[in-house]
Amino acid sequence: MLNVKKKNKKENGVKSRLKEAKKMEAEAERSLAVARAKLAHAMIEWIQSLRKDPLIRSFEERATLYATSLRNLFKFLVESRPEKMNEAPSPAARRNIENFIRTYRSLRIDFQKIANLSDEDMEKLFPEESGYFETWADAVSMLDNMLHQVVQMVAYLQRAKF
Repeated sequence: MLNVKKKNKKENGVKSRLKEAKKMEAEAERSLAVARAKLAHAMIEWIQSLRKDPLIRSFEERATLYATSLRNLFKFLVESRPEKMNEAPSPAARRNIENFIRTYRSLRIDFQKIANLSDEDMEKLFPEESGYFETWADAVSMLDNMLHQVVQMVAYLQRAKF
């Protein structure tokens, strides 16, 4: 009888360890599944960031070209034509300014897509300039505000992780 009790006790111990081993195996499988899911998610994010890299570089190049062109215009106006600042731009000059406005709006749209911002968030971060001007001084002020926003958009893309 004593042998039977020892045998039963031994069998219960083995069953208990077997049960514990099965629990540990199930937990290991769950942990492995979580690790695989995290790895897959990280790979997806990495691939998306690689896709966005060329878009960000392209945006930065366009913004740099825009900024350079505007700075040249500002320099020309302020240094060589300060007396004209309170006059209305000619029709040809007005078309040039309107081209800068269209480029600004195009950059805004591209930025919003790259940064994946809703219209509301975009408007909070970078309220759209009206594009209204009557004099050269108005145009310079408005274009300077647009330039400042574009520079801030580039900075946003450089520090954000996508």
